Amino acid sequence: MLPGPVKELVASIRNPAGQLEVLHLLFGARLLEPVLIDAATATTMARPYAWRLDRIGAKGIKLTSADYLRRPPARTLARWIPAVWHSSW
Repeated sequence: MLPGPVKELVASIRNPAGQLEVLHLLFGARLLEPVLIDAATATTMARPYAWRLDRIGAKGIKLTSADYLRRPPARTLARWIPAVWHSSW
């Protein structure tokens, strides 16, 4: 069956025809079925996130006094663009 929050969402639709339409879309999307991928695909998909986490490290991300992200050093940007956006995926 559907997870609790999804059930609540469907129940909040007052029009029964609308509820049926949303349920049809949800089941058509096969959201409850597992997504099976091989280890190589999972590694490729996670690469940009792993790269970022490796660069952030244990010290975290420095923020400005207004809590905005600081602009990364130019060398970081220069390495990030080819490493992530021009990757094979």
